[in-house]
Amino acid sequence: MSSCLIPSNIAEGSGKRNKLQFAEFLSTSLTCTFELETQLLISERRGYGNKELNHYHW
Repeated sequence: MSSCLIPSNIAEGSGKRNKLQFAEFLSTSLTCTFELETQLLISERRGYGNKELNHYHW
């Protein structure tokens, strides 16, 4: 569930005490966006879901 992890990591990181810790959570969130992109591409190639909703432009 990468789509849930992205905002969750940002929210959790914003509660950290210093910028370095926050940056680590932002980095994790960025990594999750790549994971989500991969999952969307796989679902599109396999024909899952609504074809109109599966048309993403990166």
